[in-house]
Amino acid sequence: MACTYILAGLKLEKRLIKSLLKEEIMKNSVTYQEIVQDAKTQGNRQGKKEEALNLLQKMIKSKLELFDRDLFRQIEGLTLEKMEDLAIALLKMDYLGDLELWLEENT
Repeated sequence: MACTYILAGLKLEKRLIKSLLKEEIMKNSVTYQEIVQDAKTQGNRQGKKEEALNLLQKMIKSKLELFDRDLFRQIEGLTLEKMEDLAIALLKMDYLGDLELWLEENT
């Protein structure tokens, strides 16, 4: 059923698909539930990454009293785990060079 729903979405309008396939049946499908769970997990991870970016930006501005756009772009490319590592490392940093070195070693 889920496969039919997904494939129908390639050719048919959403309204027509919903009229042909009952939403309650789809919600009971393990495939549908897995797709929804994956989307939630991905959304949660993205939200955590955005929160980490905001926190790192504030920490860098506070600790090093400056912020460089190029450095921020490098930080955006980090995984969530590396962002967490950077937050801990920032506690020991005193200079912009410390941050640049950390990014060079960790990207």
